[in-house]
Amino acid sequence: MGAVPDIYKVSRIAEGRSLQRAITASVLAKIQKSTPEKVLRETWPRDDGAALILKGPVSPTGTSNFPAHDVVGAFKSLAPGSAALKLFDVCVKLDLSGLNTIKVPGAATLPAKPVFVGEGAPAPVVQLSMAGTVVGPARTVLVLSGVTEELEAATPDTLRQEFT
Repeated sequence: MGAVPDIYKVSRIAEGRSLQRAITASVLAKIQKSTPEKVLRETWPRDDGAALILKGPVSPTGTSNFPAHDVVGAFKSLAPGSAALKLFDVCVKLDLSGLNTIKVPGAATLPAKPVFVGEGAPAPVVQLSMAGTVVGPARTVLVLSGVTEELEAATPDTLRQEFT
């Protein structure tokens, strides 16, 4: 295992002091309409522990700044001649940017049996029911996984050694 950097080798008192300074810098930044990093540099310029604490938290990614994911591009790189790509090329493509929902019209009912019309006979009138499918709103999907320290540190080599 690698050596621990000196910045992490601090006493419990220094850790507590850095935590208090990071919290204080965050509060003062709100009051002064500044950033916590700037307040920390001006007030305690040599407290690297507090600087690390301030770097830790980040605000969650919202739907507006979430990077776009091109699923079709991923399929093209995996299997350029696949049937799925041929279907994607002929399907309806809907863009939900700036919209909450889209209603896609479609036939809700079709005749149970094909209608045979004899030569010269009148054709029956088939009444179709039209309905729409609502697409949207876009939702965030959260996938979580619990990982033990042993699993996080495991590699294929260590796993093979444990089961042999």
